[in-house]
Amino acid sequence: MIDWDHLIVEMRIFLSTGMILLISGLFLVPIYWLHPLIVGSGFFLSQKIFPNSLGLGDLWVIGLWSLFLTGYELLQLLFIASVSGLIFFSCQLLRKKKPERLPFLPFLFIGLLILLIKNH
Repeated sequence: MIDWDHLIVEMRIFLSTGMILLISGLFLVPIYWLHPLIVGSGFFLSQKIFPNSLGLGDLWVIGLWSLFLTGYELLQLLFIASVSGLIFFSCQLLRKKKPERLPFLPFLFIGLLILLIKNH
């Protein structure tokens, strides 16, 4: 049997401490508010030139990460993700399997992982 009163108290504690951590994180981590605007406008332009070239999920992930990455780190991330995507695509071509669509999100995570390892 679930004790709902106990669960509600735990949720209140979780939400209040979570909000305190989020607010304190705003003062500890530099946030770059202009970067998501640049990423969003770049996405809009790329969709006008090359329709369906990048997914909306990729945009949300890059936009979120751009809040916490400097411009140079963001460019490094996109470069590493693009190079790893090209390497994967060329390996698939060598295996005679040409993919119709290539998800970019795994390569973004590879780029972020390499960037975080390099910086720390």
